[in-house]
Amino acid sequence: MVGGGYIDNPASFIIIRLIHQASQNQIEVKENIIKPRIRKNWVMGIEYLQFRISQEGEYILKLENPEELIV
Repeated sequence: MVGGGYIDNPASFIIIRLIHQASQNQIEVKENIIKPRIRKNWVMGIEYLQFRISQEGEYILKLENPEELIV
């Protein structure tokens, strides 16, 4: 999450899945236990999700109640 240095995740915010758009393969997504802070072009951010992608392409991230996430 670029632009935030703190995240609070209430129980109502749920990461449903990450899907490769062309093949429809689903990627396992985990919430980082320790959320390291990052900087991108001098803007602070926080690494909230963790996943590995082995197939290049466009992905769709499906969320439930994203408005509940506090950044």
